[in-house]
Amino acid sequence: MLKDVERLDTLVNHVLEATRLENIAKNYGLKEFNLKELIEESKDIIIRRYNLSNDNFKTNIKIELIKSDPTALQLVIINILDNAVKYSFDNIKIDIESFIDKNNKICIIIKDYGIGIPNSELNKVFRRFYRIPGKTENKKGSGLGLFIVKENIKNLKGKVEVFSEGLNMGTKFKITIPNK
Repeated sequence: MLKDVERLDTLVNHVLEATRLENIAKNYGLKEFNLKELIEESKDIIIRRYNLSNDNFKTNIKIELIKSDPTALQLVIINILDNAVKYSFDNIKIDIESFIDKNNKICIIIKDYGIGIPNSELNKVFRRFYRIPGKTENKKGSGLGLFIVKENIKNLKGKVEVFSEGLNMGTKFKITIPNK
């Protein structure tokens, strides 16, 4: 019952966040924070949510202090990690890395080794309420998580990209944001 309450709470929060993101221009609170700590905290939330261990994750965080909106960025990371777990096989493995790219932008890459995304669906996964036909019916979710990811990254003046070589080949998300 507690898991159902948590799932319902997450759904309501996703609907509210998606509506807010679509209807208002958000003034993000840019401040300096430790990206490594934010990623570790996000990972810990997912570990508790799904009863995983640190062994399920491999991290390579090459930057620590950045200036951005920590709340928006944490929401993005948690949503992507949540999907990575939900759409993985029994042996969950997720890689997380961050670095500064050649344009002096912050890059965060989250890669899973799960069911992947068919090539024909890659351009659709960021749509509001979109769920991949035939692959998501037995998975809990609202189809709002990646919409929220896209809107938050767009509002941070960044870009989010998704890559998958197809079914059973995993998925990789690349987030690029300015370091204000």
